[in-house]
Amino acid sequence: FISPFLLRVMLGIYLLSVHHRAFKQTAGGRDRIVSGLYVLAGIMLLVGFYTQMAAVGTILVTIFSLYQKMSKREMLGRNEKWLAIFTITIALSLLFSGAGGFAIDIPL
Repeated sequence: FISPFLLRVMLGIYLLSVHHRAFKQTAGGRDRIVSGLYVLAGIMLLVGFYTQMAAVGTILVTIFSLYQKMSKREMLGRNEKWLAIFTITIALSLLFSGAGGFAIDIPL
């Protein structure tokens, strides 16, 4: 009951805090779209609205971001890799466990 709630809130706060700045700083293009999707998923996770759909979106956008950076031959920092792994892992946990307590939605 409380564990999915804590995971959901912490992932939502992380996505909002990191990607809101990135959304404001990027001029346009794919980076702005990706940051906007992260901000939307962060809001949905924080409120507990369609949590499992937000988790799937977070997983897909994270994988897309990693693929995009690797296709450009950009070096991924060690922290960036681990943050992506943690983001995907927490989102997978929320996908299978549901939103937990204090959420608006009903598990799928």
